Amino acid sequence: MAPPSTILVVGATGKQGGAVIEELLKLPSPPAKILALTRDSNSAKAKALEASKPGVISLVQGDITAPEPVFAGLEKASVDAVFVVTLPGKVGEDKQAIPFIDAAVAHGVKHVVFTSVERGGDEHSWNNPTNIKHFYEKHAVELHIRDKAADGSFTWTILRPTAFLDNFNPGGFGSMFPAMWSLQPRL
Repeated sequence: MAPPSTILVVGATGKQGGAVIEELLKLPSPPAKILALTRDSNSAKAKALEASKPGVISLVQGDITAPEPVFAGLEKASVDAVFVVTLPGKVGEDKQAIPFIDAAVAHGVKHVVFTSVERGGDEHSWNNPTNIKHFYEKHAVELHIRDKAADGSFTWTILRPTAFLDNFNPGGFGSMFPAMWSLQPRL
């Protein structure tokens, strides 16, 4: 499989999306174009990202929870791959990712990368959504991707990190992160 020439990165100005872009640019054959999805293309962070690699990084303003406008502004089949990251919040992670992935595939995207969460190894992850809401929602996205791709219309990669070292940095969030798990809502 040839490497993708155009990649759409969700959360491009965030930690995961930003790290993905940084690593893509280090590849021996980096993508010809990186579309950086951001909610505010006029923010200082977005402008700095675009200026870091002019002609390669292009900003796309939009929101993962409203995928149609994101893809309406792009030529059909102009995106080879998407990197999708979701965040816990008012809108469930499954409600963020599934419509976005469906819109991407309808647009002609051929590879989806979804960042999920570890739930006990590959054998257990498919069958173990857990009772933690954040994990359960990501599990639903994984199953959707797997089942939707069964027809061969696209390929996929699921990343399942356990946690990020940044979550333990000194300061407010670093102090709260370990305690947060005990407060996670149960299904």
